[in-house]
Amino acid sequence: MLEYCSDSSLRKMFYDRQNQIGSQGEYDNRELIQTLLSLSQEKAHLLGYENAGERLLSTTMAKHPEKVKQFLEDLQNKAKEKAQQEKELLKEAFH
Repeated sequence: MLEYCSDSSLRKMFYDRQNQIGSQGEYDNRELIQTLLSLSQEKAHLLGYENAGERLLSTTMAKHPEKVKQFLEDLQNKAKEKAQQEKELLKEAFH
């Protein structure tokens, strides 16, 4: 519907309604989600973790949130360096 409808007001209405599923009326899941998040956090504390994210990462290759953060920072720096190199190549090619 959203992809093929030419009426922008109709697309907006469908988009808005689609994004309200689970947050209004009889299907409002917000309280349930808050309960699940609280229980997940409590479980993490009971198992000796600082938070739920740390508990979930403990079984992955990263093991700890700091490793994930460091990986993303390294990736960002490498991508930025490469983008800068490509920018310079394009400048040279078009000037």
